Amino acid sequence: MEEESQSAEIHFNAWYDADRIQHSKALLVGIFRTHKEEALAIDHLNELDLLSRTHKIPVVDHWCTLVREFTAATFLSSGKLSQLKNRIASTGANLVIFDDEISPVQQ
Repeated sequence: MEEESQSAEIHFNAWYDADRIQHSKALLVGIFRTHKEEALAIDHLNELDLLSRTHKIPVVDHWCTLVREFTAATFLSSGKLSQLKNRIASTGANLVIFDDEISPVQQ
């Protein structure tokens, strides 16, 4: 678990730019694959919220969702991607932070 945390911190530090941060509105996204994982996914999303706010990233919303099917190109299925787009539009988010590893192609 500590290794995952260090990996996330490395990715975050590579992206972090203080000038961009002050204009950001972050939507935090948590994914769970079974209902048994939902509580843990919510806990992880709350930790991500704390990390984001510690780094002065304004958080406008959380979205924790069940994902049964992943798409190689976009990580989410077309239905979940549509839900994410609607969430972005309704919250005014201009930054989406996933609490999961995504590939460079999916970014």
